[in-house]
Amino acid sequence: GEGLKVLVGPEEVPFFVHEGPIRASSKFFDNAMKGPWNESTERCVRLRDDDPEIFSIYQHWLYSQTLSTRKDYDVARKTYSALCDAYCLGEKLMDDNFKNTAIDAIIQRRSSSSGGTVWAPGGDVIAKAYKGTPEGSLLRKLLVDFFAYRATTSW
Repeated sequence: GEGLKVLVGPEEVPFFVHEGPIRASSKFFDNAMKGPWNESTERCVRLRDDDPEIFSIYQHWLYSQTLSTRKDYDVARKTYSALCDAYCLGEKLMDDNFKNTAIDAIIQRRSSSSGGTVWAPGGDVIAKAYKGTPEGSLLRKLLVDFFAYRATTSW
């Protein structure tokens, strides 16, 4: 299939994707490419408000169906932040399969311990999740469940 250019972030970092897979996966890209929009004629979509690093996670997933975060994300807090950002990007791109993959990765991360310590998403991640998702989103529900599970009576 034909290629599309995606310019991500304020610096417009270029990414190239095949039209078929991204339109099949993302309603956002499907709508952008089927209308009489500039994006469709220029074969270029701009995502100025998004992080190129997070879009690269999406691009990798689009072709491999695996979620790959950077190696230095072994630090729990950074991993949660990246996975939360990935979910929010999936929300924006209207890609349910990608959002489900991000949710699965968050649950898997929560289920594994680091040196005997199980880390949960912090307040910064929770705030970011609420900012980037609509009411009733799976990510919000999951974070509430994590929080309720950790809660103690002294709180």
